Amino acid sequence: MIRALLIAASAVALYANATTDLAPEYNRMVHWGLMGTVALVAYGGRAAASPSRRAADWLLASLFAASTIFLIADYPDYIQRTGIVTPAELVAGLVMIVLVLETTRRVVGWFLVLMVVAALAYALAGQHLPGLFAHRGYDLSRLVGSLYLGSSGIYGLPIEISATFVIMFVLFGALLSQSGGDRWFMDLALALTGRLRGGPAISAVTSSALMGMISGSPVACVVTVGNFTIPLMTRSGFGRDFAGATVAVASTASMFTPPLMGAGAFLIAEYLQVPYSDVAKAAILPAALFYVALMATVYLWAMQRGIQPDRDAPLPKIGQTLVRYGHMAPPVVALVALIYMGRSLMQAAFWSIVLTLACSLLRSHTRIGLGRLLGALEDGARGVVPIAVACASAGIIVGIINLTGVGFTLSAALTNLAQGQPLLLLALIMTTALLLGMAIPPTAVYLVLAGLSVPAMTTAGFEPMAAHFFIFFFSSMGAITPPVALAAYAAAAISGSEISRTGWLAFRLGLAGYLIPFLCMYYGGLLLIGGRASIVVALGISLAIILGVTVVIHVVNRTVDAPSEHTERAV
Repeated sequence: MIRALLIAASAVALYANATTDLAPEYNRMVHWGLMGTVALVAYGGRAAASPSRRAADWLLASLFAASTIFLIADYPDYIQRTGIVTPAELVAGLVMIVLVLETTRRVVGWFLVLMVVAALAYALAGQHLPGLFAHRGYDLSRLVGSLYLGSSGIYGLPIEISATFVIMFVLFGALLSQSGGDRWFMDLALALTGRLRGGPAISAVTSSALMGMISGSPVACVVTVGNFTIPLMTRSGFGRDFAGATVAVASTASMFTPPLMGAGAFLIAEYLQVPYSDVAKAAILPAALFYVALMATVYLWAMQRGIQPDRDAPLPKIGQTLVRYGHMAPPVVALVALIYMGRSLMQAAFWSIVLTLACSLLRSHTRIGLGRLLGALEDGARGVVPIAVACASAGIIVGIINLTGVGFTLSAALTNLAQGQPLLLLALIMTTALLLGMAIPPTAVYLVLAGLSVPAMTTAGFEPMAAHFFIFFFSSMGAITPPVALAAYAAAAISGSEISRTGWLAFRLGLAGYLIPFLCMYYGGLLLIGGRASIVVALGISLAIILGVTVVIHVVNRTVDAPSEHTERAV
């Protein structure tokens, strides 16, 4: 049943986004209905639960489905009544809000649940608050009408992004993986860099960059690339901690590596009302700087420890790799071309999917038959479930921010707290993003902070694109920011290293990358804002700063690691 629901979610997405037969409102309702049902029956650690607990899961899923079906059937009448909420709608809406909280608890965790509950309490009781944050308050009927039946709550912009751009591009990545496209990237990276000093680690960074271009998910990138590159690094003399940390840091950048990035990148385009290609272009230089800093770190680490390339190790040949997998290049090339030509994202994703299926049929080892096709549809939808859940919860928070106007209040408070010091304002926002990023997914972090912080940043004189990128970048860095560094934890599970050591080492290896958002704020040329001269100057200054900081961090890391290395050698 779960597999059928996941395959159905992917099939609906392909149909709804390739045609205009299904209205966007109903696409969002069906998408969240399928995603939420799967979350209730497939998450929560209940694989070995008692029959009564499994029955309770299915009961909740049935209530969720009933609330969704009721909304689909009732929506035309609600629109004609100009917003008046009936008792049946109130009950169905309350059921849906409660079940959104339950899916969030199971898939994301308690922290985001508590944030949503706090937002709901603020909307209902804001009139009793003193001072700056008081508002007139909203009764239960108005709140449910806005969050359940309106277009700015559960079924608002966040879930629309999940139901359109995110699921389509995740499906493209799943199909490419089923055809062997992920192995193609790794073989190509290893063939190009395997003979360099620190070659296996540099290959891990390169293959993570290539996979990150089409995955947009740090943990997914870690699992895909790490299973191959982490053992290769450990055999070459790198420690297990370093191997896991390197892959975690490299995979984190998949969130902001074009052409496909995390869901927040699509939201940036929607907020700024610009083509997605503009957002993807703006991310090119920051992503490149991040990988340059990491490659320099890896090279210095290998040089310090005397790790030499293994000249006798068998490596893939570039020619053989291209002959074996070169026929799978057209879908990626077509995707990039369509995006940068300004075509709609739905067209780019759909035709890239079609081209992937067609090209896979050319060779037996890449052919996607019916079994692989169903597997890709299932895997693609399964990968979207956590994003959809986070979007639904974040939609409630964003809806309440818009309803109460607290976004402008908090923005003014941030501006006053910074006392006219833009750098202090950025430091406050960075700290908030990193703290939230430890507990909730990057998309939810971005959604919450974009409405609260961007007005203050633009008031301080920063470019809107740079402001959104600043929040998006630091929301993504939560994947390697201890104590909760999910990408590092996933890498540690593969490398067999100690989790906390891998997390802290990943944080240290990625430290230079924490400077890049600040550089983007003060040197707009990094985001391709301005003329060629400003872009060249911004790139030159930023590259010098990043490499200088990388060397300093390496010296500090060497000092920190020296006692533990001495102890290991003694043992």
